[in-house]
Amino acid sequence: MRIKLLLLLLAFCCHHVYGQTEKQLFNRGIQKLDQKDYSGAEIDFQMVLELNPRNDVAYFNRGFARLRLKKFVDAMQDFSLALDINPANPEAYYNRGLAKMGLDLDREAVRDFNIAIKGRAKMEKYHYARSEAKMKLEDYRGAIQDLNYCIKLSRRRKLVYFADRVQAFVYLQKYQYAIEDLGYIIKKTPGDPEPYIARANIKVQAGDMDGACLDWSRAGELGSPKAYEMIRKNCK
Repeated sequence: MRIKLLLLLLAFCCHHVYGQTEKQLFNRGIQKLDQKDYSGAEIDFQMVLELNPRNDVAYFNRGFARLRLKKFVDAMQDFSLALDINPANPEAYYNRGLAKMGLDLDREAVRDFNIAIKGRAKMEKYHYARSEAKMKLEDYRGAIQDLNYCIKLSRRRKLVYFADRVQAFVYLQKYQYAIEDLGYIIKKTPGDPEPYIARANIKVQAGDMDGACLDWSRAGELGSPKAYEMIRKNCK
C-alpha cells in the first residue's frame, strides 16, 4: 500500500512540475515576443511543444516568431498545425496568408484571408492584407474594394490606404480618382513635397501639363530639388 501511495505522489509531483515548466516557458516566450526577441521566442515555444505537442497556441506563437524572422515555410507549417488543432482561429489563417505572401503564393494567401474575413468581417488588417495580395495578382478592382472597406472601417483613415488606392487607380488609368486621393493626402501632409510630385506625374499621364507644373512648383517651394529639375525639363 505504501509503495502504491508513493507512486501516486511521484506521479502527481511530476505532472505538477511538467505543467509549471510548460507554463513558464510559454510565458517567457510571450515576453520575448513583446521584446521582439523572435529567435529566443522561437526556441521557447519549441521547448513548450516538446512538452505538449497539442498546444495550438504555442504553434501559433512559434509561427508568429518565424514569420517575423522571415522563415516563411516554417511559419506556414506552424500556422497549419495550429489550425489542425483549432480550426476556428481567424488569426492563424491571416498569419498563414502573410507567410504565403512571403513565398509569393498570393492566390493561396487570398483564400486564407477570405476565411479569416468570414471569421471576423470587420477586422481592418485582414482586408488590407487581402488588398496587398490582390495588388500583386493585378486584381486592382478587387484591391480597391478592400481598400474602400478599410477606409470605411478606419477611425484615423490611414494614409497608406489612400496611397495604395492611388496606385491601383493609376494601373486602371482612372487618373482623376488617383488625383483626388492624392489631394486628400496633401491636405493631411501639407509640408511633404512627395505627394505633390506624385500628383504631378499622374497629371502628366492625364494630359494636364499645366496642373503638373503647378504641383512641381509647390514641391519645389517645399524643398524638393528634383521638382525644379522637372520644371526645367517640362514647363515653360
